[in-house]
Amino acid sequence: MRFRSKTTGPLALLAVPMLGLILLFQDCSSMSASKFEDSSMAAGFNFCQNNPADPSCVQAAEVSCSFNGAAIANGQSVMAYLNSSASTMLECKSQTRTCSDGVLSGTYNYAACEVKPSSCLFNGQTIASGNSVKAYLNSTVAAGGSCQSETRVCTAGSLSGSFNYSSCQVAAFASCLYNGQTIAHGSSVTAYTVSQVPFGQVCQPQTRTCFNGALTGQGNYGSCTVAGPAACLFNGVTIASGQSVIAYPVSAVPYGQTCQTQTRTCHDGTLSGNGVFGSCVVNQPASCLINGETIPSGATKTFYLFPTSHGGSCATENRACQNGTLSGSAQYSSCQLIPTTVQSALSIDTNNDYSPSLILQAGTLVMYFGGWYVAGQIHDNIYRAECPNMIGHCDAAALLLDSQALGFEHLNDPSVLAMANGTWIMYMTGVRAGQSGLVAENNHVYYSTSSDAIHWSAPTMIASDIWLASATLDPSGNVLLYGNSNVNGALVQYNLGPNGINQISRTKVDSPIFLANVDVTYRPALGIYQIFGEESGQPNQIDYLTSPDGIHWTMVIPGVVKPHPGSVTVRTPATHPTTNGIFYYGETSDPNSTQNKIWGVQWGVQ
Repeated sequence: MRFRSKTTGPLALLAVPMLGLILLFQDCSSMSASKFEDSSMAAGFNFCQNNPADPSCVQAAEVSCSFNGAAIANGQSVMAYLNSSASTMLECKSQTRTCSDGVLSGTYNYAACEVKPSSCLFNGQTIASGNSVKAYLNSTVAAGGSCQSETRVCTAGSLSGSFNYSSCQVAAFASCLYNGQTIAHGSSVTAYTVSQVPFGQVCQPQTRTCFNGALTGQGNYGSCTVAGPAACLFNGVTIASGQSVIAYPVSAVPYGQTCQTQTRTCHDGTLSGNGVFGSCVVNQPASCLINGETIPSGATKTFYLFPTSHGGSCATENRACQNGTLSGSAQYSSCQLIPTTVQSALSIDTNNDYSPSLILQAGTLVMYFGGWYVAGQIHDNIYRAECPNMIGHCDAAALLLDSQALGFEHLNDPSVLAMANGTWIMYMTGVRAGQSGLVAENNHVYYSTSSDAIHWSAPTMIASDIWLASATLDPSGNVLLYGNSNVNGALVQYNLGPNGINQISRTKVDSPIFLANVDVTYRPALGIYQIFGEESGQPNQIDYLTSPDGIHWTMVIPGVVKPHPGSVTVRTPATHPTTNGIFYYGETSDPNSTQNKIWGVQWGVQ
């Protein structure tokens, strides 16, 4: 379609003839104008209206315009276009151009605009407007899929739709690779999860199918075998499965016993049974050790029942060693003959005193004792005396602990020790005021301390279950406190540690006889513990026992001291602080056990 320009107005046909007139009019314009001015000025503005034929009122000819080779009369208009062609009618932009005295308004230069629809371009192919093309969403699709298409129409240079590909191909199904073997799509192969299973198990196959390049399942092995049975290792020797070996639970047995065997069978790497030794021997008979001496098994040696003998001979015993065990019980390799008592003397001759305990202080032998020092006294107190002669009379007896003044009914049985720090500690039996001392459960052990062995602190209870105290120091410096149970009379040992006041342990003493009122002393020079104890049976006497550990005691001399003629009771012994050849004890002729005197005796052992 083409749009063209046109002129408008009644003078369009007179344009050419008027040209000459206009040119003629222009040649005499100077004169006419002068006349016109004169006439106008003379006649005013209404002159030409009233005199149109007047030469001065004749107007000059109008000038036309030219547009694309056509004349446009003055005052006439023409339709003009921005471009000579366009893709659509809307794109043909127009404007009206009017001629005014030879000047054409507007700027558009084309007299016509032809509508020419634009073509479309699709993948290098030109698609005419109004035509269509088949397009695809993708150029390829996976195997098993389908190509998706659409029809795209070209309209004035605009292509409908959005798919961008002019062709589409469906991919073929991919094959699979399994252990170097190609498996076609849809085909299967037998696979195994392991290449070998243990003996006794079964290979488990599975079918793996190829689907477009991917195999189902997980087995990565093309074959599987069952392993043979595993062998066993026993003491460095390989035992085949099904084979057996003789084993022993121990590598050696004691003399006199028999090695016990067991058959261990290998089954796929596991040995039955539990014997871990490949051989077993019977040990030689063990020797015996006593007092640092070795006695071969089968040999016999003579030992002594006691380290000393109070008389003309020492009792012996032949002990035979049998595979580490000695017959009999004698344990001493030697025996010392001890003479009988050679001297005794009265040390304290007062109203009723007993339970001595002796110390050396600045070279002076000091005796502590308990009882009734004066006639008429009924409360036990503790006293101190000096003894210039070891077994002679002791002098200057003085009251140390007044039971009533300290709130007690009785204080007795003192046992005094010198401590490593230079102080002194005394253990004693105490009965609180108002209680009867004849009731054993009312008797307890107390302790008191002193810096000078003269002035003592108030007694403090340390053991509520024993009485009749005796204390000594063991080789390690610990205080060992002995006493009789206030319930059943059994002899008990307390370990009170190096400070003498802490209960570390309590042990029942192993003694061959029942002893009371004991005096226990550790003798470093002999390496043994000694007990002088009161045997309460009939006849009454004081026995002498020894022990290597302070717990297990052996009788050495029964009846080392017996009552003098006319006396009925000996009791409460105490040894000299530096020699076991001298000890002290209480003795009375009173059947009621009062009127005790303290005696000293030297019996020959140094």
